Amino acid sequence: RQPDQPATPHEAAVDQYLPGLQAHVFLPAGRRPAPVVVLVPGGGWQSADETGLRPLADELAAAGMVAITVTYRAGDVGARWPVPAQDVTCAVSYAAARARRAGIAPTRVVVVGHSAGAQLSALAALIPARLRDRCPYPAVAAGALVGLAGPYDLASVGDLAAPLLGPTPAPVTRRAANPMTWVAQRPTLPVLLVHGGADREVSSTFSTTFQAALLRAGHRARMVLVDGAGHGDIYQPSVVGNIVIGWIRALDARVPR
Repeated sequence: RQPDQPATPHEAAVDQYLPGLQAHVFLPAGRRPAPVVVLVPGGGWQSADETGLRPLADELAAAGMVAITVTYRAGDVGARWPVPAQDVTCAVSYAAARARRAGIAPTRVVVVGHSAGAQLSALAALIPARLRDRCPYPAVAAGALVGLAGPYDLASVGDLAAPLLGPTPAPVTRRAANPMTWVAQRPTLPVLLVHGGADREVSSTFSTTFQAALLRAGHRARMVLVDGAGHGDIYQPSVVGNIVIGWIRALDARVPR
């Protein structure tokens, strides 16, 4: 962190979870078992700046959760499929280990992604074993997925996914990187999709179509359309904080103690 970027109240540490990849760790006041939430930024698969997710992470920590914002390798450093999704998958395992290092037993790990980060988070949650790669932490799969304004069907984004797939991806590559390919995997994975009704960058039809596919595959998948919210609003604590906190708490209440 630069000297002119003070920590928010619950930010406890800045780690590197893989060489060159930062994770900002936000811890709750107590050390009781708690949900662990990994927040994954968007950036059109070209960049991965997690700065904007820190206020939401701080709100989650204030609500008693461990929250960790992460970056990942993207197009700006020449990373293409499957590297960004492998990084996100590793970040989930790192987050569980980091919570335990802080003395907090994870009740579940929830991966929350915005925009391109939602697409990567969906893959990390649905097919973690396929994306494991050389991750140094004990393998932990996400126990829930939250997607914020994600472009989940790569067949519908045209050339916008070129930073992830390359300019002329082979059909097998486009299929493998498409979350719609994998909706039948891990059908017990609960999913929350949140989209802004005023989103002019990523249509809310991506979320409605993904939800329908997940429901057909047996997932518990909920969608919330937030009236008036744009693409850059949907990860703001004032817009989505209570929605995400309430949903995670409801999931946690189902876990036998």
